[in-house]
Amino acid sequence: MHFFVLRSQPDCFGESRGSLKPNAYQLTCPDVEYVIFSWVQKAMTDSPRMLASLFRLHFHDCFANINDILMFVGQKTAVPYANSLRGFELIEAIKSDLESLYPETVSCANILATAAWDSVVLSGGPGWDVELGRRASKAAANILIPAPNSNVPTLSL
Repeated sequence: MHFFVLRSQPDCFGESRGSLKPNAYQLTCPDVEYVIFSWVQKAMTDSPRMLASLFRLHFHDCFANINDILMFVGQKTAVPYANSLRGFELIEAIKSDLESLYPETVSCANILATAAWDSVVLSGGPGWDVELGRRASKAAANILIPAPNSNVPTLSL
């Protein structure tokens, strides 16, 4: 059910649905998915809880329509996320690794979308086509996500 809800939100997966495709990096960086999977698999070995954390980061990235986790990383202490989200360091490490291989090619939003897929599959969940090609956003949207301590009246506004 949760997977259907996320997958049914096309705006969650990029600026323009037409620019996204499953094999977006096939020619420019053919091993990008392997590199990301390797990092996620190692993170799973070190801390199995990281799999859920990556999926949650992806949800927050989509909810806020930030479209690039680098903007999100700068906000990791903002009220909706403070002491609540994990996995930023892993995404930053993957980004650094990919930058050394393919400078300025793979956005953090694409890394996070792929890492979220890997985390779901590694935990025994269903797979889906990860459509890649997201671009970095210039604006953040941390005010769109309710704080962890929000109550019903606050959420109803």
